[in-house]
Amino acid sequence: MRSALVPFWNNRNNQLSNLRAVSLFDDVDQFLQDFAGFSRRDFEALERFTPAVNMVETENDFRLSLDLPGMNKDQIKISLDDRTLTITGERKFEKEASDKNKFLRFERSYGSFQRSFTLPSAVENKEIKAKYNDGVLEVTLPKTPEAKARTIDIA
Repeated sequence: MRSALVPFWNNRNNQLSNLRAVSLFDDVDQFLQDFAGFSRRDFEALERFTPAVNMVETENDFRLSLDLPGMNKDQIKISLDDRTLTITGERKFEKEASDKNKFLRFERSYGSFQRSFTLPSAVENKEIKAKYNDGVLEVTLPKTPEAKARTIDIA
């Protein structure tokens, strides 16, 4: 992004003020903020919905939990291909402001997402369980017997 140093008129005391860095993006942001109640950065946030995930390995399984507030389970898909688990979905934008109201803050992210995870060992495909409660998706992937840790006796 380029900025230029240009003089500007200071309306408070009707005189030419010192030079300041001006960016067209700053002007667009200010226009959007004044006119619509949100800025260009708010639009960029709409494109970056990436749910947070925690992944834990236990002795018997892998457990994932994803934060997906504001979604229902019909908007989420889970697939497993070999050792790659993929979770996709979309959180749609629903306009909350009306013609009489404008957004004062706009921080929620919306849009499609895809998260893929390569599991370090094989899992029991038919035993995978998923549940969605209070905006959190929990996926449990049991390990195959061959993938579970074990102690080997020395002969």
